Amino acid sequence: GIGKALARRFDEDGIKSLYLISRTPSKLTQTVKEFNDIRKCVTSRQGDIINFNSIKTIIDDIYHIEGAIDIWVNNAGQWYPHSLNTSIEDLANNLNLIGNAPVLITQYLVQKAIKESKELKILNILSQAGLWDISGGILDNNLSYGPGKSLLRSYLFHLEHELELYKDKKIRLYGLFPGTVGTNKLKKEIQSGILKEPIPVEYVVDASMDLLEDNLLAQNQPTRYLAIKYNSERKCIEKLHYDHKKL
Repeated sequence: GIGKALARRFDEDGIKSLYLISRTPSKLTQTVKEFNDIRKCVTSRQGDIINFNSIKTIIDDIYHIEGAIDIWVNNAGQWYPHSLNTSIEDLANNLNLIGNAPVLITQYLVQKAIKESKELKILNILSQAGLWDISGGILDNNLSYGPGKSLLRSYLFHLEHELELYKDKKIRLYGLFPGTVGTNKLKKEIQSGILKEPIPVEYVVDASMDLLEDNLLAQNQPTRYLAIKYNSERKCIEKLHYDHKKL
């Protein structure tokens, strides 16, 4: 998926220390083995993003070991066909996973960086679904994924404003809004036509690295928020830049 592909790019770029966090031990073990067969820089931590205290402990441990966190990527959540007959429990779990959990983690990371006077870049992988409430588009059976991403988007733009008031220049927030991404997890939905016009994972990785390396700012783009989607009329993948002050 996106997380593993991003980790692979960081590894290829020679990052000093790479921490992979997942709630599934078997996936962590296999992925770390794949990475460390090449370079011994990858460490795994088991943690459930919905359990804030488990992620908080991991963040604190990394600070203790490394002295700082240079880049943090929030990339949790999957689209499920949630509609009127979805149970309250399933709806709540997915809203927490996609919206509430990354909000709390981002808030703690910012507080930690300010307290320690450290530089920090936070990239949140959002979604086009997080823009539909303001762009006019909408997807059927989308009662948890879209609202969850919209919540995260709204929080990030408000947080950006608070950082401007605080006049903090060491913390930078980045948001990527991809359309449907052609991951193995969504293979069934894409093949059945529920989700359409998938973007290859490598395009998401390239756009993420452009953001984090501030290549877009160097090109006089207005913000650190970028959307990538497939343009069916032009038959190509296009990039759109968003100004949080206008959203």
